[in-house]
Amino acid sequence: MQKYLKAEYYGSPKYPFDAKSVIKNFDAIYYPSERGIYTKEDILEYEPDATLLELEGKTTSYCCFKPAGDKRWLMKGYGFIYSTDSRFRDQYGNYPIPLHDRHEG
Repeated sequence: MQKYLKAEYYGSPKYPFDAKSVIKNFDAIYYPSERGIYTKEDILEYEPDATLLELEGKTTSYCCFKPAGDKRWLMKGYGFIYSTDSRFRDQYGNYPIPLHDRHEG
């Protein structure tokens, strides 16, 4: 069963929340974690407008997060996902990961 942890969204000061983003609540974003403590059901029970993320394209050259289950072609918006929780660093490294949350169309 997939478990999650709460993420921190870091956006550009010029574009803090992109109007074309598919994410509606930037305070309720969760990333998958091998050592997570929340299930999808736990999260959606208390934060129905939360966005669950999935990792896409994990290679040595590039990876990004995108909303889980969204099959549209999503582009990088103006934000990154990070967490000061050591479990994030253990699984994803020491740097923020781009968030592909913008849909044109």
